[in-house]
Amino acid sequence: MFSTVLPALVCAGALALLPCPPVQTPSTPGLVLPTPVPAVQDFCAGADGNLYILELSQAIYEYDQTGRLVRTVPLDLADSGLTASRLTTDPDGNFYLVDGRNGLILKAGASGLLHRSALDPAAVAAEPGLYTELSAPAEDQLCITAFSPDDTAYRTYTLDVSGAQAVCTGQVDGTPLGGGLFAHSALQYNADGALTNGACLTIWQDGQPLDRFSLYTAENCTLFGLKVLGVDTQGRYLLEVFEFLPDGNTVRTSLVRIDRNGGALCTAPSPLLDSDKLRFTGGQTYVLRQADGRTSLFPLSALAPIWQETDRFTLAAPGDLLGR
Repeated sequence: MFSTVLPALVCAGALALLPCPPVQTPSTPGLVLPTPVPAVQDFCAGADGNLYILELSQAIYEYDQTGRLVRTVPLDLADSGLTASRLTTDPDGNFYLVDGRNGLILKAGASGLLHRSALDPAAVAAEPGLYTELSAPAEDQLCITAFSPDDTAYRTYTLDVSGAQAVCTGQVDGTPLGGGLFAHSALQYNADGALTNGACLTIWQDGQPLDRFSLYTAENCTLFGLKVLGVDTQGRYLLEVFEFLPDGNTVRTSLVRIDRNGGALCTAPSPLLDSDKLRFTGGQTYVLRQADGRTSLFPLSALAPIWQETDRFTLAAPGDLLGR
């Protein structure tokens, strides 16, 4: 997923927000943890479809697709002065965690910690707290997507973490969507350097541009952020779009679905909560939600938003100026 501006940073000021959506019950139950994990930090899906949940620096919990707890992998990192706040797994079942406090990549197995590699901030990203995506396509190969506040861009770094020092072996602008797809976007600014109502999106596959769009909201609104939440089974791109309404103070958040051929646009009010954790993993966008005293993990599609064709957003060829 990608976003051109971090909404959390923008929304932290004194803004008027549209009413938060009510807590929706997924149309399909997904995975409801029988015992809520108290300090969920991250989650991912394995090659077998099982789901893994990281409890801050303590343990990894593996659940099958029925919600049954398969096993617990103890970490107990605090005793070693280590932390872990991000999680992914490779096709062989090894786990990789980010220790942002000590600048380390930790590798773990069923028996616990196996290996650690030091991060070089000059070669990867200055602040592990800005890492947004983590994946491991093969053993000891890690992909880290990080946000750069200097130019509000996302970049994905490929690392070899087999040695004592993690070695950066490649860099791509954008964030991975799976299947060799990467998404890259740029907000549009006017001649005075102010945000407009548009953004340019490019989808890359294996290093080559696959799809390009310019997305515009209404001319009297301002588009200040968007995320690509994933690609559905029909190849449509699912976006979350953040706008300032004409009063310049009220924020509206919408889901937008774009057909691959640049055809019909559909939108829906975003059913997501600020506290939701989203990951595009295992070819699907998952939502981890802690609400009403329980922890639930389910596909985003299970929220079943009511999609409607819309004229609120417009698609154009890259560079076409349809807004202000």
